[in-house]
Amino acid sequence: MAKVIDRIRRTAPDFADLVDVRNHVRISAEKRDLEGGHVAVYDHIGEKSGGESQELVAFIVGAALRYQLGDAGATRPRYAPVFLDEALIKADAHFTGRAIGAWRGLGFQLIIGAPNDKHSAIEPHVDAEYLILKNSQGRSWAKPLVGVPGE
Repeated sequence: MAKVIDRIRRTAPDFADLVDVRNHVRISAEKRDLEGGHVAVYDHIGEKSGGESQELVAFIVGAALRYQLGDAGATRPRYAPVFLDEALIKADAHFTGRAIGAWRGLGFQLIIGAPNDKHSAIEPHVDAEYLILKNSQGRSWAKPLVGVPGE
């Protein structure tokens, strides 16, 4: 136990590698343009910015979900709504838009839950926006904000 505790101390030489989850996942992918030309190589997610890794992971997870649903060759997935809790909140609007575009391009309808102070990057890329309110009795309801008919 002493050896384990020594490895997770802030002063340990490999502390940063142990606590940085970006270093726990290894992805190797090549990005190509529409003509098939080489654009970039993604060999390790830890080397990318938060937005770049968010975009890459969004595409990979969406593609894997389409594959798991057995819909990889279909125009649209059988089950389109995907709920993402506090996803896509760590990057600027540019990379968030590209990640949302990847999900939409795969045919999914995103329902994204984000805290009030983290939704600004998502906001320009959504069709409708709701504020979820909760009273002191624990009852909650949705208040339409943007893109909802009858506003």
